[in-house]
Amino acid sequence: MLSEGTRRAQLLHDQAGQDQGSGGAAGGDTDTLGRVQDQLGAVQNVMRQNVDQMLTNIEHAQTLETSSAELSSNARAFQSAGRRVRKQMWWQNLKMKLYIGAAITAALLLILWWAGAFSSGGGGGGGDGGIITDLTEQDLVNLRRTIYLTIMSSAAVDECAHKLMKLKLREGQEVEIATMLIECCAQERTYLRFYGLLAERFCLIDRAYQVCFDELFAKQYTMIHRLETNKLRNVAKLFAHVLHSDALPWGVLEYIVISEEETTSSSRIFIKILFQEVAEYMGLKTLRQRLNDESVAPSFLGLFPRDTPKNTRFAINFWTAIGLGGLTDGLRQHLADAPKRIAAAAAAAPPPRALSPLSSSSSSSSSSSSSSSSSGSSSSSSSGSSSSSSSAKKDPPKKRARHDSD
Repeated sequence: MLSEGTRRAQLLHDQAGQDQGSGGAAGGDTDTLGRVQDQLGAVQNVMRQNVDQMLTNIEHAQTLETSSAELSSNARAFQSAGRRVRKQMWWQNLKMKLYIGAAITAALLLILWWAGAFSSGGGGGGGDGGIITDLTEQDLVNLRRTIYLTIMSSAAVDECAHKLMKLKLREGQEVEIATMLIECCAQERTYLRFYGLLAERFCLIDRAYQVCFDELFAKQYTMIHRLETNKLRNVAKLFAHVLHSDALPWGVLEYIVISEEETTSSSRIFIKILFQEVAEYMGLKTLRQRLNDESVAPSFLGLFPRDTPKNTRFAINFWTAIGLGGLTDGLRQHLADAPKRIAAAAAAAPPPRALSPLSSSSSSSSSSSSSSSSSGSSSSSSSGSSSSSSSAKKDPPKKRARHDSD
């Protein structure tokens, strides 16, 4: 800025000189000289202002340099102080962790010592050997949660079966897997074949799962009236799958007794869905051949009762109503031959023996004397039999002796 002002002053000075020369030659024009002098004074003022501004900027630059040096020294001091504080806090945390670990270790040692002292000397000769029994069943709850999460998080049957087989189950805990399979299947909105394939896989892997599903079939059939229609349908289709795939022995069907007294509306719906699903997979012809197999026929006595004509007619009507009337050919023939069997039994029975007059009079007197005493006992026995029959209906079905070798 100074050099530019100098040049402008020099130019003005030269111009003034030229004007003075020309003015002197023309007669000395004083107005031009005064104007040039004014311009020269303005330039000098600008130069002074520029010099003052430059000095002020130099002072500001020195101030900024001093401030930056102070900030740099403060930053270094703050960094060193922060590093020192971090080390101190790390040591404090380490000491606190060590104290907490020592306290926990001491508490565990104290508990173990206390438990060992009571189990060895204060047990009163119980003979438990220091074994702790979990009465809260927390381990069982955790196992069921693990099984449920494994089933729900698996995308394929093989993956789920592999994960469940890797679980470390104690002896007798196989029933938990079977129970959770049935529960998860019942909770679905519609039946998923995934659960049937998984149950089939476990039944074919280990016979223990067949026993578990056998017991659960009886339990589910006993409490079938507690299930909603959707859950009932899913459970029935699950057992239908393991039956038609021969993963579960057909001997489980001996829990079912089709009669008016032994069935309810829920159990009839269960039987209907079960056998309709099996017939859909196997076909009616194959299903009839399986049910007519002599090796497992004793297990199907409850499905096709022949004890009384009433139960036989009820079973025929039931199978016909659900669209499986082709399975009742044997029952229909049995019911048609019933009069012939009754006549043959009556003909084969010995005729009643004729009584003499003396013996008849003595027997009539003795019967009249004993009739009063027998009336009370008969009434009590009839009431007892009715109560026992009603209670027998509420009991869960008991499995008959197996005639097949499973």
